[in-house]
Amino acid sequence: MFLMEIRIESPVEKEVLVFLAVHPDISDGDISDKTGYDIRKVRLIRRKWISHGLLKKVMVPDFYTVGFELLTVIHGDFNIETPYKKRRRYLPSKKFDQIFYVQASDLQHVSMSAAKNFTQTRRYMDYMESIYGRHNFFAKDANSYIWFPLELSKINKFFDYGYLIADRMGIDIDCPQKKPSEKVMSLSINEKSILKFMVESPNDCDMSLSAKSGLSRQTIGKIRKKLICSGAVSAKTSIDISMLGYMYTAFRCAQFTPNAKEQTISFCEEHFKKDPNTFWHITSKYTFASLSAYRTYREYEKAERQCRRLLMDQCIIWKKTRLFRFEDAHVSDHMYGRIMSERA
Repeated sequence: MFLMEIRIESPVEKEVLVFLAVHPDISDGDISDKTGYDIRKVRLIRRKWISHGLLKKVMVPDFYTVGFELLTVIHGDFNIETPYKKRRRYLPSKKFDQIFYVQASDLQHVSMSAAKNFTQTRRYMDYMESIYGRHNFFAKDANSYIWFPLELSKINKFFDYGYLIADRMGIDIDCPQKKPSEKVMSLSINEKSILKFMVESPNDCDMSLSAKSGLSRQTIGKIRKKLICSGAVSAKTSIDISMLGYMYTAFRCAQFTPNAKEQTISFCEEHFKKDPNTFWHITSKYTFASLSAYRTYREYEKAERQCRRLLMDQCIIWKKTRLFRFEDAHVSDHMYGRIMSERA
């Protein structure tokens, strides 16, 4: 996998990139007002990053709010004798719509899926075990499954790159924290349809959605406002961090001991919230999982030692850390449109 690194040395470009990472819906005019930079310069910088493939806007559904009950993480080791090219024809992400993130190398993998119930997840697991097992793709007893019931779990970061980018650019900034979901929404047929279109085409205006759905622009405007204000969907900036010099991603998971108290879980949540390298983190009463990015192996090693030492003193059993190099890994992320097709 060829990696292209973009060097950002101009203070203007650094500050604009941080604003875009933290505030996906911010306009060029608002950035200009907050920074004092010319709006035309801001517009050119935004277009430059988009054309280079560094960033894009995505609309992310709140799984619990729109009716999903279970988030599942599967990770494991591959048989070293079966490289990626032999496995790609059986990729589960092509068959199962509930998968929204996959990262895999020739040696290991991690994937995430959201499902309405355990039966959906069970079908995915059975496929993995039967097809991949039949072709000897997995190492023996190599797969691990982590289930997060969304009603009882807390998503602390969900591909939030704001702190990561601000730290990389050397800029201090407060990132807004999303309020956790409290109830499931009952969506009408029209609301489900517009939500699906918003997730599939995040840059579409009301006129484009009107042409796709057959609804009036006024109706779409009301539905869009309701979905966003209720937290059913939110905008995020997806950033190709490999283009900013990040070479590794680390998937971590651990289990809380029976003696762990609420303070232990809160301590864990606060640790990863404050860690600028962590961009995805979820906790439940029994376990947690996270994804973090690092520019060098030495940086990863230092963070790994600190993390284990700090958390293992808090009644936490360390289960696994999986390190992926961007150069060797295949990543598919933000596949939410297919999930909403499944939900509809």
